[in-house]
Amino acid sequence: MGVSRQYQKGKTTGAKTQNTEFFGTDIVSTIEDGKATKYRLTMAFTVTPPVIEVTYDSGSNWIPINSGGAIPIGQLFQIDIPGIDNTDLINFRTPTTGGTTITIFRVDSLPVGE
Repeated sequence: MGVSRQYQKGKTTGAKTQNTEFFGTDIVSTIEDGKATKYRLTMAFTVTPPVIEVTYDSGSNWIPINSGGAIPIGQLFQIDIPGIDNTDLINFRTPTTGGTTITIFRVDSLPVGE
């Protein structure tokens, strides 16, 4: 069995207002160990956001990750999203009126296949 190569890219907590990026600086995509990258999101919220969105181009375009209300309050939730290429500038937000409160929102990169 191989060693998992998981690299922390970002971590945040606290109140986030509507349409405000979760991270003050975009997460810059990298190629880990010569392999394409995926991102593992580990999150928990004290207020459930109906939608979490991701940007790969520093906020020019936003794509919903979940289908609204699918992230339960107070429970740890984990999902993998694909990396697009090594020029990605990744960030997250909620378009929900009133924003949300994050207990933990962590982004790790992993080589695809792990």
